Amino acid sequence: MTDQPRLPYTGDPESDALLEREPLALLIGLVLDQQQPIERAFRGPFDLVARGVALDARHIVGLPLAELSAAFSIVPALHRFPNSMAERTQQLAQHLVDRYDGDAGALWGSAPDGATLLKRAKALPGFGDHKAKVLVAILGKRLGLDLPGWQAASHPLGDPDTLASVADVDSFERLTQYREVKRARKAASSISAQACAPASSAPPVRSSETTGPASKANRQRPEQRNGLPGPTKQTPTTPTDGDAPSLGALARPPRSPKSKQGATPGRVR
Repeated sequence: MTDQPRLPYTGDPESDALLEREPLALLIGLVLDQQQPIERAFRGPFDLVARGVALDARHIVGLPLAELSAAFSIVPALHRFPNSMAERTQQLAQHLVDRYDGDAGALWGSAPDGATLLKRAKALPGFGDHKAKVLVAILGKRLGLDLPGWQAASHPLGDPDTLASVADVDSFERLTQYREVKRARKAASSISAQACAPASSAPPVRSSETTGPASKANRQRPEQRNGLPGPTKQTPTTPTDGDAPSLGALARPPRSPKSKQGATPGRVR
């Protein structure tokens, strides 16, 4: 009877054993654990080795990115975005070379406490706060890392019997249960987000506000809205006494004055 693997994430004993034996395999598996099934993500390091890539940080850094991407892209690809994941894996390896002389296990082996380990994990390329806590919880729950403060650093994932992450998976059957719980949490979160979201804006409706009298009033001049008479059109008028003569009048010759009584009338045309 074989021993139960401590990291039963793939359903394959050899792949699970590699995750437990090689610290870099565990880190790469966590990097790949997004937007794909858990089994496929954590089997990635095993398949990478089968495709000629050694689980050695310096070796991965020394590979041309195109060659590493080709290894990730062989069908079945190690991820739905193989090129991006190949680049991120190489960035992870470079980080380990720069900070820990290429030794992935030194990330937690030289950490004095859980808070320091969490800080180091957050600095890894491809790791955020949640994934860093998952790593700390896996090391504490599954691999027996006895580090002061690891539970507090990974809270709430470090709490016992939470089934909040793969750190609580101790068998392949338990993995199925975790997946169902995760799916239910995601559905509940989606419903909660929809309930809290503001109502979608309705399409504009033509109402009295835009077509009625109020709208017409808004288009009136200010003095008309206030009940005052608006400006009136000015039409040309015939000059009256005291008005300046029009241009037409200036162009006409002056009329002859009326004859006075007793004066000799002029010739009639």
